[in-house]
Amino acid sequence: MAPFFLLSVNAAHAQNPKCAANPVMQIDTITGNLSFFQSPKSDSVNYTWELDGSTVSNQYYYFNNISTPGGHKMCLKARHKTDTTCVTIKCDSFYITYNPNTQCTARFYDSIMGPNHHFFINTSGGNNLTYYWDYGDGTNSTNYYGDKTYTTPGTYNVCLTVFRASDSCTHTTCKTVIIGNTSIKAHPFIDQLNVYPVPFGNTINIDMYSSKKTSATLQFTDIAGRKVHEQLLPITEGKNHSSISLPELPKGIYILRILTEDGLIHRSLVH
Repeated sequence: MAPFFLLSVNAAHAQNPKCAANPVMQIDTITGNLSFFQSPKSDSVNYTWELDGSTVSNQYYYFNNISTPGGHKMCLKARHKTDTTCVTIKCDSFYITYNPNTQCTARFYDSIMGPNHHFFINTSGGNNLTYYWDYGDGTNSTNYYGDKTYTTPGTYNVCLTVFRASDSCTHTTCKTVIIGNTSIKAHPFIDQLNVYPVPFGNTINIDMYSSKKTSATLQFTDIAGRKVHEQLLPITEGKNHSSISLPELPKGIYILRILTEDGLIHRSLVH
C-alpha cells in the first residue's frame, strides 16, 4: 500500500437541498488510504462516486487507496430516488505524491480495549511488507494488526517489525505497555462477552452475562472514530444473546462499544 501526501483540495459547486451532495474527504498520509463519504446520508437519494471519470462506488461512501501519484478528481453525484430531475454533482480536486520516507517504515498506535487488553493498529508505510509483532512477554504474531491480552502485571516492550523480501528493507518500532492489576473487571456487571463470527459479515452475534437487568447503547465505529451503526441493546439479568444486523460496510477494522450508565466495554473486530 503506497503512502501519499495530500497537497491541496478544492470543492465549489451548486447545491440543491432536496438532493444534496456533501462529500467529505480524508486521506491518511501514512497509509495512503482514501476515504470519501456523504454527510449527512439521505435514504431518499442514490449516490454515485466517480474517480477521474470512472465510477468506483454506488454507496454513500468510498474507501480505497490510490495507486497513481499526481492530480485526481473525485465527483459525487446525488440523484433523488423519486424525483429523477433532482441531481446535484459536487467534485473535489486533489494532488498526491509519494513520500519516500515511508516506503518501509513500521508504525502503530495502541488502542486500549480493557485493563489488560491492548489492540495495536498498524499504520506502517510501504508495499509488499510482512509483519512481526513481539508483545514483550515471549509471545508474538504475524498478523497485520496486533491483539494482546496480558495475564500478568508488568511493563512490556511491544515491537513491530516490517520486512520486504524484494530489497531486504526492514524497520522496527517499539512502544511501552504498562499492565496493572489484571483481576480488575472491564465492566462492573457485564462479563463473559463473546462477539462472533470473526471476521464478521452483515450480521454479528453478541453473547454476554450480566448481573443485573439494564439497557445499553451499542455503537460500531471504524478505526478513524466514525460511527457506522448505533442502536439500543436491552440486557436481562443472566445470559444474553443478541443478533445484530449491520449496514453494508467496507472491509477493515471496527470497534464495538457497549455503553451503560455504569461503564463501557468494547472489542476490536475485523470485517
